[in-house]
Amino acid sequence: MNLEYDPIHGLLLWKKSDSSGGGGTGGSTEFYKVDSYSIDTSTATATKVEYDLVQNAWAVVGTGTVTLSYTGTVAVNNVYYVLDGQIIGDPVGKWYDPNIAYGSLWVLGDSTSRMLGLDTTSTVTTLTKSGGGKSNLVSGTLGWQNQFVIDSNGDLWFCGNKNTIGFGNTNSAEYELWDDTRKWVKVKATQSRIYALTNDGYLYYSYNGSWSQCNATQVSDFCVENGGYGLVILPGGSLRSFSNSGETFSEVSGIEGASNFVKVSAINNNAIALTTDGKIYTANSIRSSSVELSLLESDQVWDKIAAGNGAFYAVNSSGELYSWCTGSDGYNKGQLGLGDTTSAPTVPTRVGTASNWTSISAGTIYLHAINALGELYSCGTGYGTGLGSNTYTSLVKVPLDGKVLDVLVNCGSNENAFGAIVQEL
Repeated sequence: MNLEYDPIHGLLLWKKSDSSGGGGTGGSTEFYKVDSYSIDTSTATATKVEYDLVQNAWAVVGTGTVTLSYTGTVAVNNVYYVLDGQIIGDPVGKWYDPNIAYGSLWVLGDSTSRMLGLDTTSTVTTLTKSGGGKSNLVSGTLGWQNQFVIDSNGDLWFCGNKNTIGFGNTNSAEYELWDDTRKWVKVKATQSRIYALTNDGYLYYSYNGSWSQCNATQVSDFCVENGGYGLVILPGGSLRSFSNSGETFSEVSGIEGASNFVKVSAINNNAIALTTDGKIYTANSIRSSSVELSLLESDQVWDKIAAGNGAFYAVNSSGELYSWCTGSDGYNKGQLGLGDTTSAPTVPTRVGTASNWTSISAGTIYLHAINALGELYSCGTGYGTGLGSNTYTSLVKVPLDGKVLDVLVNCGSNENAFGAIVQEL
């Protein structure tokens, strides 16, 4: 019995290879929409559900019985299947539910060294499809003069200035596969180094075309700013700092023994960290061997975070977006989304009236926010907003057709380029 995911129609399908459903080679092929499933965990080789970081999906692993609830046949024509697998009687069986999300890349702005994946070095002034024709991209980042994207197979691709990362003195719009022996789940680029996390939780860096492991310790999340300093979360939620090569993970002060961190973000010396109980810790300077964070005094329960240059952003448990700043470089480009370039609140201040924000990210002078409909809104200055070269002091919808999955932001080295991965409708 096979399950396959139809990315065009967004359905998890049970594929019958013959009339009996036994997986034979004869007869016609029929597809049924899977509505739900249950797992029999009473067997000796208990089937379990776990999260697969590469595919960003829940997966059934092991042997055992999986009971499907399905409805009528589904006509499927000219569909490219990217996921499939045996589920019953297969000791290494794995299948994925339809929550897998991937799409195509759209870009705008600075195309120096052909970093946008387009065969031009001129500024791209209209949103343009890029990504080398790939439609299975999951996440990515922009560097100083290059671009990096991860596809649904966990492969890492790059284009642009290849000299800065040790691949010869060439500028190319062609996407090149970088080390398909590992499966990647997250990548960030500083001006001179690339940091990437594998699906088994190990952090690597590169500046010469070869990967070096940062530390022997596994991590669940990381962030890095343009100077090469960053934070990592260890299994269990402990927070550590690192610098440059990241060979040493150091203790962080000011967190009062908290060991339940779940998310971190950094850019241009600033960092912000979130705990499982909705508390926020921030730092205005992490370019040090001794990093200290401070607890944000607030009655809010926070759910999403992002660091900007002299600014911080957060979404609370009700889906409301807030921003605040620590200096003039944190508000004077409209990036706080408060309607002007002069408001400079030092405490979280509500941005707009919407309460359906599900994801946020930020660059040095812009903010990106994705709502529950998959719509991307931005504010700030320049092409990094995805809107154009002007200044936008309130959130404005970026005109992308489809559900926005991820925005490619950098660590502070290039503020005038934009990229977004869109699941097209």
